[in-house]
Amino acid sequence: MWEFLTTSQVSSLLLSLAVVLVVAQVLGALARRLGQPGVVGELVGGVLLGPSMFGGAHSAFLFPDDIRPLLGSLANVGIALFMFLTGLELEGRLVRGRGRVVASVSIGSLLVPFALGALLALGLYDDGDRLAFTLFLGVAMAATAFPFLARVLADRGLTDTSFGGLSIASAAVCDALAWSVLCVVAIAGGACGGNSSPSFPTRSCCSPSSARSSGD
Repeated sequence: MWEFLTTSQVSSLLLSLAVVLVVAQVLGALARRLGQPGVVGELVGGVLLGPSMFGGAHSAFLFPDDIRPLLGSLANVGIALFMFLTGLELEGRLVRGRGRVVASVSIGSLLVPFALGALLALGLYDDGDRLAFTLFLGVAMAATAFPFLARVLADRGLTDTSFGGLSIASAAVCDALAWSVLCVVAIAGGACGGNSSPSFPTRSCCSPSSARSSGD
């Protein structure tokens, strides 16, 4: 991919990465000084640099459209490596013999937000068949922000504890179930592959990367 980038694009990419790293490090350190996990500050930095703040003009300047796909690819690689290392460091003894507890926590953490999301959907969307939209919003609310959870546990030094192992295992099971159901709902609603449907007013959502912020 790099051989197709112009000098200007490479410069823009390196500048964007430098800005992201500096802002993430500064706000992460500030969050830790305030007694919060560093990832909270990094998340705030993403919001500040994103299009949600100040009209989005600075975001368009820092992250031009021609390099955003590459930035997204690098971000996905980073998340994949972080999750791999998290799993690599997770000791099996922390969850061995606790399958019933993991299943109970996973089901509970899936059903409660699913029910709340479904109730919210009933009040938000009343155009035609609401089933697909209701299922979609319910499952989207139930999907866990797994990388965020893993970072919080890592920052707090809880990854190698019984609580951390149970949390990671339960969140992994919950996410696997939620995203599987979400893809089935998306396919049934005609959203996957770029198709649209009156009963499913949303974009393709079969990949967790398309809806990172939907989890809680």
